[in-house]
Amino acid sequence: MKSGRVDLGVANAVVINKLFQNGVIKPSEIRIVWRTPPFTNYVWAARNDLPASLKDRIIDAFLKLTYADPGHRKILNEVGARAYFPATFDDFAALLRIAVELDLIDHPAE
Repeated sequence: MKSGRVDLGVANAVVINKLFQNGVIKPSEIRIVWRTPPFTNYVWAARNDLPASLKDRIIDAFLKLTYADPGHRKILNEVGARAYFPATFDDFAALLRIAVELDLIDHPAE
């Protein structure tokens, strides 16, 4: 977009912010026309056959990340997060509805 080869582009806010931070682009060089409302993303998933104790340790490690800790902050900043929260199937209801409306999937997953 910056070069003028295309008129419009789509990018994750984390990517755009990193481009700003690294001086690749300046905010004055692009125009943001719309921002997606917040939604559940950066979901981590584990295989069903992992031992429950290992799954619990992985979940605990993510949930214990705190922005107040400088070491944790560095990790969280890499993905544009302030914290991790447990996600449930219901957290994806809006995305599921949109996927159905756009005929990206035939029906909601059970």
